[in-house]
Amino acid sequence: MASRTYDNLTLLKDAGVVTVDAAAQVAGAARVVDVGDAHLDAIAVVDTSAVDVSGGNAYTVRIQGSLLLAFGTPVELAAREVKTTGRLEIPFNNEVSGVYYRYIRAFNDTSGATPTINSTIFLAKP
Repeated sequence: MASRTYDNLTLLKDAGVVTVDAAAQVAGAARVVDVGDAHLDAIAVVDTSAVDVSGGNAYTVRIQGSLLLAFGTPVELAAREVKTTGRLEIPFNNEVSGVYYRYIRAFNDTSGATPTINSTIFLAKP
């Protein structure tokens, strides 16, 4: 896997345990990155330090786009299941059917009796 350049301005989720479905946060606040109103090819880099897959626990990182900063109706741009610790890369672009979604966020989708995952997520160039 290629090395990716980290820029704090593209951080979608900082380290911290997630146990329920939720939009990713940085410093305790929902994080949205404005990528502009043009086509963007990017990679969401997910670095997972801990994940509990026992008892049917499962995790999906979803990359969502929106036309509005408030994310009233998010559009899924990409998704990938997380099954182990380490680095996972999710390639995506912000265009769906000719519409550019300028606001990007990560969403943690959890399931199972006691889901627990700790990861960071940032955007990088492909």
